[in-house]
Amino acid sequence: MKLIFLTGSRARAWCAGLASCALTLGACGDPTAGPEDGGSKADSGTGDTDGDPGDGDGEGDLGDGDGDLPGEDPCDAPEPGEVCFNDGGFLSLGVPPTTVIIDHIDADDELDLLVSSIAASGLRVVLGLGGGQFAAEPVVTKVGLGVRGLGTGDFDRDELTDLAIANIFAPTGTGVAYGDGTGGFAPPPFASTGETPRAVAVGLINADEWLDVAVADESGDAVYVLLNDQSGALPDITSVAVGAEPYDLGIADLDADGAADLVTADRVDATLSVAWGDGAGAFDPVQSEAVGAGPRGLAIADLDGDELPDLLTANFDADTISLVRNLGDRGFAPAESVTVGPEPYAVLAADVSGNGRLDLISADSGADTITVYPAVDAGYGPPLYFYVGSSPFDLASADFDGDGRADLAVAVFGAATLTVMLTGAG
Repeated sequence: MKLIFLTGSRARAWCAGLASCALTLGACGDPTAGPEDGGSKADSGTGDTDGDPGDGDGEGDLGDGDGDLPGEDPCDAPEPGEVCFNDGGFLSLGVPPTTVIIDHIDADDELDLLVSSIAASGLRVVLGLGGGQFAAEPVVTKVGLGVRGLGTGDFDRDELTDLAIANIFAPTGTGVAYGDGTGGFAPPPFASTGETPRAVAVGLINADEWLDVAVADESGDAVYVLLNDQSGALPDITSVAVGAEPYDLGIADLDADGAADLVTADRVDATLSVAWGDGAGAFDPVQSEAVGAGPRGLAIADLDGDELPDLLTANFDADTISLVRNLGDRGFAPAESVTVGPEPYAVLAADVSGNGRLDLISADSGADTITVYPAVDAGYGPPLYFYVGSSPFDLASADFDGDGRADLAVAVFGAATLTVMLTGAG
């Protein structure tokens, strides 16, 4: 079994306890290789088995001297199903990022990166240049101190991307920052949405086709629903009780009735809370589904092609991700959990292997890695581990370079950087 582990010193200690873990700077892995293959190195890239892993130039760092991702050899024409990351580079932000979002922020056709930090007063907008390239310096816009939750959408229908912001420090609350089309945003007024607004989701909650917002209040065990007044403002605020300490949330039509539903990942209860929507902005009392201990991240995606969204959680206290399959008729299968790196903080589903199936990816804040479970015919192949930097907190995915494969942007809290990981041929 080929395990790719682009590793730092903390991750190396963890890797040493595994039966099959290759300490390598390689970038490709074959998820169909069986465990009898042993802990071989990756198919491409520069391995380092002497001294500190990752110090390819002897300078005592994790690069080859240019500050980019470890490894100089690009992937060479990866086959569908092969997980392959090229050197996309580290982007220094100067502040520790907690959230990363991908969207069209300025007026061109290129995807941009939007980063918030709970420790800083401004958002960082990294403008896309096309072909998987990004501007060297982020645009900084001051919209609040301690932004923890972030969502994007055109709330006022002016064809410019706006932001829904949950601010955990004064002024505490949620507001909409309207975009100017160049990467700048107007500082918003904030409305009260509990003591510790933590996560934001954007969607069509009622039937008027104007984007609405939901905000998870961690200490209040509630979700606040903010309905759009059809001008771009969100004055109509109600709350829905959920499980203890909701850490993340999402909006999706989980039961295919045409109405948006809410789901939260409840850290203390180790549950998902599902609130079924009526299409007018109201919700039924929540339905709870058990997951692994300490869920901090949530993702919603149709993993099995049945046109019903399934649910994923990153379980920080259990070192696992849980998959809760949607059975329809408001029923869910018991959670299936798989082991990932230590202290996973975020999870997503994206086709990074290029075979048309959604792979499972976690940000492992305790091991400085991401874990990839590649989707194969019979489910998921063995896990692959990739170094991204110290304490990754969040993940986002899109095709940055137009090659048909999903690429990744990783918010690396401990290193105060974004790691961009491009898939496919170099």
